[in-house]
Amino acid sequence: MISLYLRPDKTQMVYAEVKKKRVIDVKMVKELSEAYSSFSLADENIAIQKLRKMFRTVAQTTKSRFEEVYVLLPDTMFSYISCFDPSSEAVLKTRIMQEMNVESLNDYFIAEPMEIKAPFPKPQKSVFVLKKNIVEMLAKAAQAEEFSLVSVEPFSTAFIRGNQTWDNDYAMVEIFPDKSCIVTFSAVGGIFRTDAPHMDERTLASDVIKGETLMVKNYATVKMIATKHFSSVSPDLKMILFTDNPQLHDMSFVKNNLYEREIKLPNFVNAPIRGSDVYKWLAGIGTFLQNFDEDTVYPDKNSSIVIGSSNLLPLNLQANARASYWTKMARKTLTGMAGILTTVLVAESAATLYFGSIQIEPNLQAEANRAKTDVAQLEIALNSIQKAKEEDPEVVKAYDFLLKSRPKNCNFTKVKLGNRNGSNEINYIMINAISRDQMVFNDYILNLQKESFFSNPVISSIRNNKDVLQADITMGKSLAPGSEK
Repeated sequence: MISLYLRPDKTQMVYAEVKKKRVIDVKMVKELSEAYSSFSLADENIAIQKLRKMFRTVAQTTKSRFEEVYVLLPDTMFSYISCFDPSSEAVLKTRIMQEMNVESLNDYFIAEPMEIKAPFPKPQKSVFVLKKNIVEMLAKAAQAEEFSLVSVEPFSTAFIRGNQTWDNDYAMVEIFPDKSCIVTFSAVGGIFRTDAPHMDERTLASDVIKGETLMVKNYATVKMIATKHFSSVSPDLKMILFTDNPQLHDMSFVKNNLYEREIKLPNFVNAPIRGSDVYKWLAGIGTFLQNFDEDTVYPDKNSSIVIGSSNLLPLNLQANARASYWTKMARKTLTGMAGILTTVLVAESAATLYFGSIQIEPNLQAEANRAKTDVAQLEIALNSIQKAKEEDPEVVKAYDFLLKSRPKNCNFTKVKLGNRNGSNEINYIMINAISRDQMVFNDYILNLQKESFFSNPVISSIRNNKDVLQADITMGKSLAPGSEK
């Protein structure tokens, strides 16, 4: 897996893989040429070509293909970042439109990465708003270069996730050659952005004395806003300064207001990064933690801090990307090895792409059609895997039954099935299914109960993600599997 932080001045790449027991092993961190300017080009085709060049450079640098990619964007790129009192989705969108002074949010994606609930003094919901075309261009470029884009999120949320500190407040001061902003995390308030006019690197460095005065004023504004909206925020708010200019780090004001805690990698991350440089790369690692369980990523988080998704990539595109990834990996594995995969992890891309009323952008329809072919080829690959020497011979049969039993408008984003000895276990099969209708999941359970192959299929949890329901379904394998129907 690869993370790409598209800064205005360069691109930071982290190349890693997840080992057994959920350990992240970072293989490489490297700075590449900037691709950020793609988003300001008037011609979208030229912009996509520049983004494709970035992905080709990544492929050449890592010497890898078919990787999952997590993209980070500077908080300066987002159209709006702030906190609101919790309210209905309709009311929230109306308030966002008023704040942004726009008549519609049809051209924007919205993420709600954090909500602060009672008993904290003032419940708040953090909101990030990004133009859709930014995400769509990234998706097109990644697909064209055979990368699986699975996430597009703000730099700040990925950093907060990686920092794993939930009991104090801090401000992330992002300074680039021509842009800057300050994003504040409050453990009792949420996340909000404060614009920092004229606090870009060139302006600050051109006259260090005036620059320091300017930084003092901007930072005082942040503190005033923080204490006004969140009474529990410390008046002694500390900063984490993100800039490569040593002159700015040497400012007396910066030294006196720096974040005092040591910024470290999570204890389950191995990386060839010097301790003093961890903060520069932490967001690129933190974005990988989105799918880790909460106890691992948020061990000391107060239960009143509710973490949501900051991934701006729509669910149907996420599912499509993961399906494409696993299809390609299955082919790659089959080509290079024989006798593998006692556990099969697959995602049904075509079904997910055509799921329910989720609409695919017209320019992605060709990719959807290719996904149909991918699934057919994956079925052939799975049949070949069944013959492998050390493979559980029931895996392909189980997958076939799962497909036959699935109701209309119920589809998979992930399926995990099988084990080396084929024993009857509660979690012999685990499915992440999606639908807009909860009754569809119940119908699926009834259909699965009719197959004598399965034992005790149950829905272990259901989540609602912007009107799309996600259900975790688990089941065992019967001691005496039935014959195929």
